[in-house]
Amino acid sequence: MSLPAGTKQTSFQVAAIAVFLAACIAYATALTGTFVYDDLHSVADNQSVRSLANLGRFFVDPTMFSAAGNVMYRPVLLCSFAFDYALGDGSPLMFKLTNLLLHGAVAVLLLSWLRALNADLRAAALTAALFAVHPLASEAVNMVSARSELLCILGIVLALRSQVGMRTGVRNWAALVCVGAVLACGSKETGALLPVLMLCQEGFLGNHGPRVAMRGVVTRLLPACLIVVAYLATRRLLLGQATADLLGRSGNDPMYGSSRDLLTQICTMSAALPKVLLQAIWPSGLSLDPSLVYYRTLWSVPVIAGAIGMLSLTVVGLRAPRRYPLLALGTIFTWMTALPWVVIPLNLPLSEHRYYGPLIGLALLITPRIDWFLRCLPTRAHWLPAMPLIVFALIAATRSLDYRDECTLWQGVLAQNPNSFRANWGCGAALLLRGEYASAEPLLARSVALYPAFRTARRSWIECMLILPMDQGWPFRALIAAEELARQKNDDPYYRILHANAALLVGIASDDRTQIETAERLALSCLLIAPPKALVYRLAASCRQRLHDLPGALAHLDTALARGLDFTALRVERSDLLRLLGREVEADSELRAMFKKAPMDGSVRAAMARRYASPPR
Repeated sequence: MSLPAGTKQTSFQVAAIAVFLAACIAYATALTGTFVYDDLHSVADNQSVRSLANLGRFFVDPTMFSAAGNVMYRPVLLCSFAFDYALGDGSPLMFKLTNLLLHGAVAVLLLSWLRALNADLRAAALTAALFAVHPLASEAVNMVSARSELLCILGIVLALRSQVGMRTGVRNWAALVCVGAVLACGSKETGALLPVLMLCQEGFLGNHGPRVAMRGVVTRLLPACLIVVAYLATRRLLLGQATADLLGRSGNDPMYGSSRDLLTQICTMSAALPKVLLQAIWPSGLSLDPSLVYYRTLWSVPVIAGAIGMLSLTVVGLRAPRRYPLLALGTIFTWMTALPWVVIPLNLPLSEHRYYGPLIGLALLITPRIDWFLRCLPTRAHWLPAMPLIVFALIAATRSLDYRDECTLWQGVLAQNPNSFRANWGCGAALLLRGEYASAEPLLARSVALYPAFRTARRSWIECMLILPMDQGWPFRALIAAEELARQKNDDPYYRILHANAALLVGIASDDRTQIETAERLALSCLLIAPPKALVYRLAASCRQRLHDLPGALAHLDTALARGLDFTALRVERSDLLRLLGREVEADSELRAMFKKAPMDGSVRAAMARRYASPPR
């Protein structure tokens, strides 16, 4: 006997609320977290997300993605950051809350999609709840920069669920397909695979009447296809390429994505994927920096065994797509959402947040088994399905607590693998940001020793040594490290600035005029490889000042002003130089103008304090 439609609707609503609450309870501790890792350059230090006036520019300027100069086209993601910043005044809490709500929304959409695919309500609810509390989603929920995964998968699942709704003849679902496609493509490149997933879903679910079927399929797929084509064309226009370039990589250093050849990538991932699959079943060994062995030949036992295992599971999942549509669709969804990071060589081949999409596919795969299990479960053991939910939720809550402090987060990685160069760098960089320079230096030095080609760690190490006491000889060690950094990449202006700073401090420490002149040349050489920056002229002026050439130092600053590089710090330094040159009236005029323009600026207030007993009223 079937339940009345109203009762079914009420039961679904109760299940949806329960699934959403499960996600919120499991990841509530994420709200105590702060910005970590990639959050710093993509959100915390990214000036572009601090104004809603940039919403339109996000769709045409991929350089606004990051403060570190990373260029990506993810406008919907940046819009969400801008709204969070406006609502929470930059507080991590608002960003974390949005991530938590998005994760809950994905879990509820998964439940709705499973029901639309005729899954039993109890089985669908338990599957969605398991996804909602699964610890493998912790990085995607806790890292604000990983919101790209949440939004992309939200869009894909929304579009696929709406596609099933369109098959019932209700046209209102078409608008939601478009919304899902825009969300997916505007958040991450994986969204471009949506039409493939929709086409597979059409094929697996079947149709009645070839002519009517074909017309319906085209109608349902066309909106998403047009949006994806427009997205790829925009990427081509703004980035110079619609998709990633897989060929032409040298393969000399497999640890760098840009040089890892396709064969190494495929072999490495073939050996690694079985472990990833096992972590979805039981989330042990989760890490911000998963250990990985690079394989460069197909003729290796782990590579062959992994490839055979994954291929066998794929064949089983696709053996009867019309008869077992959930198995087939889950298999395709898992592969499609994993394919970008399986095939494309990235600097960090395995990242926990990238498992978020495949976790949805695995949820589809296990739903029929959960249905069978629930039907076989004795009445007196009705509490049994709650056990994995409780265990997973506890693990997820505990892991989320690590995101309260980046040092704690990386220390957990170091406890698993002390030889992780990325964890040594991450922990050292976090201490560097906190001003604990003496504690940061050994970790950064170890990271460089473990992987000398890791330029990011070497850069942080040099920055740290330039701050440490000069009388302990740190500038000399910084200069050696900076010379190696310049040798590895000589066309980066910031690396030259670091090299110049190190040479300047060595010149000051050893009273070596030649080193100071070298520092000035290095600083000015940045003008040959990059647009002019005020920092270049300020550093060159510092060198001139150390050489007791005050007119020469002033000339550098005047050149910067003549080139339109009018910044407060530069004006303050110019005021100090004018005072040293005996031009008191000009110095006071400059300083007062800066105080009127930026009265709360630290450098201005410090200069006023030097000039007066207290800032003028």
